[in-house]
Amino acid sequence: MGRFESFSQSGGLDVTPRASPWWLYGFVISQMVFQTALLVPGLGAGRTMLRGATFASSIVLLVIVPGRGRTFPLAPIVVFLLGVVSLGLLHPALNTSVSGIATVAFYLAIWAPIFWVTRITITPLVLANMLLLLWAFNTLSAGLGVLQVYNPDRFAPNPEFVKKSLGVYADGLLVQLNDGRQVYRPFGLTDSPGGAAASGSFAALVGLLLVGARGWGPRILGGGSVAISMFCIYLSYIRSLLVVTLISIFGLVVALVVRGQGGRASGIVGVATVAMIGAFVWAVAVGAGVEERFATLLEDNPAKVYHSNRGIFLEETLVGDIPRYPMGAGLGRYGMMYSYFGTSTNPDSPPLWAEIQPTAWVFDGGILLLLSGYGALIGTVVLATRFAIRVRDDSVAALAAVVAGFDLSILINTTSYCNFLSQGGMMFWVINAALYVACTEPDTR
Repeated sequence: MGRFESFSQSGGLDVTPRASPWWLYGFVISQMVFQTALLVPGLGAGRTMLRGATFASSIVLLVIVPGRGRTFPLAPIVVFLLGVVSLGLLHPALNTSVSGIATVAFYLAIWAPIFWVTRITITPLVLANMLLLLWAFNTLSAGLGVLQVYNPDRFAPNPEFVKKSLGVYADGLLVQLNDGRQVYRPFGLTDSPGGAAASGSFAALVGLLLVGARGWGPRILGGGSVAISMFCIYLSYIRSLLVVTLISIFGLVVALVVRGQGGRASGIVGVATVAMIGAFVWAVAVGAGVEERFATLLEDNPAKVYHSNRGIFLEETLVGDIPRYPMGAGLGRYGMMYSYFGTSTNPDSPPLWAEIQPTAWVFDGGILLLLSGYGALIGTVVLATRFAIRVRDDSVAALAAVVAGFDLSILINTTSYCNFLSQGGMMFWVINAALYVACTEPDTR
């Protein structure tokens, strides 16, 4: 089969030219560089430029990646979603024209991988390489998070820098250690306290897949990755992230069982159980209050635990914000877009606050954006699950199972965090678009 040949979904030969995988690798590596560069002290205005470059790079690739690719199945919903956001520029409560345009560009950057990744030649090997690259980076981030707990003076960002960046919220992100010291939640390779936990969630999931690989090397690396990742999650005190990590692992295991790989699934469950218990004992020995913090997940009805924390924001969105803003609240009224490009002098557009993704979608496009956003997410979970069950090659099915578990966790985590207003949301679409291309190659269907 020639370099550019593949089979279309209708079963015929597709000779559409496709771009080199190095476009994908280069983008992933650039995201790692942008994220890590934020740790350099004294950047000043350069910090804002780096954050902008993180997202602008996706728009640039939308324009310059050559070739034509197959259409991602959820692309029509995404086009509709972007159209709804763009209509916000006409909203009477638009904060400023600049903040509105910046918001539209922000959405485009996050969702654009659906359109440019599918132009790239992505074989199952390319997909595996990309996931391993992300796993290695996130494992390194979690490992650095461990060092930041034990030796924050050497490995963690300067506390004054953290206080300047986070203001009054900084003190709330400190954790008490059993030796009496107070340290910030592990950053990892991010500039945010607790960032190592988010890295650990992804690293743990892919690490468990390595546990089922051939040879002791990958198994040891995978198991170790799970242990240090879970340690960071526990020491970050982020209960919602623990829950979504468990859900992603559950999704992976179920997909493997349905696929008929019960032995592999059993091995993953065994290693995950040992690593999680071991990491918990380790975290309790280091951090004060870890046991009490996570015991609350079992002490009451999970729905009550959620409602008493992030559930309040979801309730307010459903019963307050949707009736108040059925067509959106006007663009540029919260978050980075307001901070960088908005104004407090517009009496028709006072600032808003969005803690979770549904709230942000209601503010930016009302009911239509909320429905199209969740339609795209749910459809993507279903697509990845179908690949995990139906593709012919067991190795590719295992990769799809990892992505399906990851997708499920992101879907659920939208009720606790604004995933799709972040670099992580953009990488979600990179991963899923890459999975789609790899799984529609003729050798894997």
